[in-house]
Amino acid sequence: MVINYGIHDRNGVLVGITQIFMTDLQAAIEEGIAAPEERWMEVSFHLAPAYWGQGIASEVLSRTIDFSFKQFEVTGIYAQTDVTNVGSAHVLEKAGLQRIQTRIYPDHEPGPRLVYCYGMTKEQYEARKH
Repeated sequence: MVINYGIHDRNGVLVGITQIFMTDLQAAIEEGIAAPEERWMEVSFHLAPAYWGQGIASEVLSRTIDFSFKQFEVTGIYAQTDVTNVGSAHVLEKAGLQRIQTRIYPDHEPGPRLVYCYGMTKEQYEARKH
C-alpha cells in the first residue's frame, strides 16, 4: 500500500509530494530494531528546491505523521535520508524522529548509498502530543 499526497502552495501549484507506505522491516528485525509482529509505516517528502527553507516540509511531515498514527494501526513511523542531506535530516529531527541507524545500500546506482534511518514509536509520538 502506497498513499501519495500532493503538496501545493497558496496558489494551488503542485510543489512537492509526501508518501506513506508500509515498510519492509526485515533488515530492522535482523538488527534488533523492530520485532516481527510490529507494523511500521515509512514516510517521505519531496519538495521543489524553490520551496526549501520555508517550513513547508516540516509542516507537511508533522501532518503526515499525525495522519499515519491516527488512521492506521502502526507501531511506529520510519524515514530515511542520504547522510549528505542535512536539510532533510533536520526536518526529520524537528518532527520528533530519532536517528536509529546508518545503513548502506551497496547496489544503489550510480554507487553505494549511505543513509540515516529515523524512527518514532507510537509511544514517543503520544508523549510528544501531551
